[in-house]
Amino acid sequence: IKVGEVSVDFANDLHERFASVKPKTYVLPDFHTRMQGFVREDIAEEPQELHLANASGQQKPTLQAGEQPQQPQQATLRAERVVVAEALFRPTDQGLRHGGLPQLVQHAIMAVQEETWKPHFGQVALCGGLARLPNLRSRLQWELRQLLPTSWPVKILVEDEPELSVWRGAAKLAQNSEFRRSGFRTRRTWEEEGRSRIQQPPTPAKPVALAVGVAKRKAPA
Repeated sequence: IKVGEVSVDFANDLHERFASVKPKTYVLPDFHTRMQGFVREDIAEEPQELHLANASGQQKPTLQAGEQPQQPQQATLRAERVVVAEALFRPTDQGLRHGGLPQLVQHAIMAVQEETWKPHFGQVALCGGLARLPNLRSRLQWELRQLLPTSWPVKILVEDEPELSVWRGAAKLAQNSEFRRSGFRTRRTWEEEGRSRIQQPPTPAKPVALAVGVAKRKAPA
C-alpha cells in the first residue's frame, strides 16, 4: 500500500515501459534503529525518532572511533509498483485461471435474485485494506462500466477506513434481534450437526437496514 498503486491504463504503461510511473524508494526496517519501513521521498530526512531505539526504548549504541554508520537497506521500485496490483485485474498473467476483480463483481451481482440487489442497484462497496490502493476505485468503476449493461448505473463506494467495513457491517447486523433469531447458528448446533446444518437456508427474516460508516446505501429514486 505504501508504494503500490493501480494503473489506470496498464496496456499504455507497458507500451511506454512504465515511463509515466513515478519511482519510489522504500527504506526497510533493520529492527534495531528502525522498527518500521518508510518511503524516502515522503520525508526530507529520517525522523529523529528513527535513530532511537528498539522496542525496549534504549538509545542507539554510540559508534566507536573510526566506525561508519550502517547504510540502510532500501529498494527503488517503478514498474513493480503497478505490475503487482495488476494481478487483481489480470490474474491470468500470473497463471491463475479465473477472472479478475471486475468479472468477480459482475458474477456476484448476476448470481443473486433480482429483488435482492435491486434496492442497492448500481452500488459496489470496496472493503479491506486493499481498498486504499490509489486508483483502485476509478479503475474498477471503468472496467465494470464496460462489462455491465449501459442502462445500469455503476458507483463504487469506499469508506474512510475500508479495512473495518466488514466488521462494522457485521456488528450492526448482530444488533438486530430478528436476524439473531433466524440467521445465527450456535456453537452447539455446529458441534452436533456440523456443516450440513449450517448450509441449510435460514428462516426468512425481515429486511435489515444497515448504515456502515460514511458509505450509506440508498435505493434509487
